[in-house]
Amino acid sequence: MNWKQITLHQWKQLEEISNKEYEDDILKTAYIISVVFGIDDPMELTPSKFNAFVSDLSFLTESIPETKLCNTYTINGTKYNFDGNCFSMTMSQLMDWRSFSTAEHIDYGNCLSVFLVPEGHKYNDGYDMEKTLEDIDLLPITDVMKIFSFWQAGFVLFTETLTRYLNKQMKSMNLSPAQKETVKENLQKLQEIVGTSYPMQ
Repeated sequence: MNWKQITLHQWKQLEEISNKEYEDDILKTAYIISVVFGIDDPMELTPSKFNAFVSDLSFLTESIPETKLCNTYTINGTKYNFDGNCFSMTMSQLMDWRSFSTAEHIDYGNCLSVFLVPEGHKYNDGYDMEKTLEDIDLLPITDVMKIFSFWQAGFVLFTETLTRYLNKQMKSMNLSPAQKETVKENLQKLQEIVGTSYPMQ
């Protein structure tokens, strides 16, 4: 067993178990075995079989490994397109990502639903979002974390690049002080949405 075989749904269940206190470590381990291996009642296992499953849980002590990004992900029979270009996103995507990714408790399913779009659709154009979230729950946690970390870094790069561009444009254009101030204020609003603070000149 390894992290690539753990879905987002299972990972969320493991997080719940990890954050909960149990009177007995054996009982906690039994819940983990149930989630990872799909066993209804691990407490009915013989000690030798129980310990064998415990040995197979050793991967949980390791970091989630890196994996490659894909242009498409087929989940539960549905093909989802993934666009890794920050500059092709819509304001709707930007606002939703910002809202989901900065929540007190990050819901990775919501975050990924912003950029995993069923083939033939545009983001949130009326397709079944509930089904999309259910499908994303079946995505391996290795893919989930890769997509999430990619967009975390991507938004920072996007804002820094845009800021540099606008700074350069302001210097080359004959803008009045008031116009320059308006551009700076608008960019500051964008940075607040994205969550970065690259310096403006």
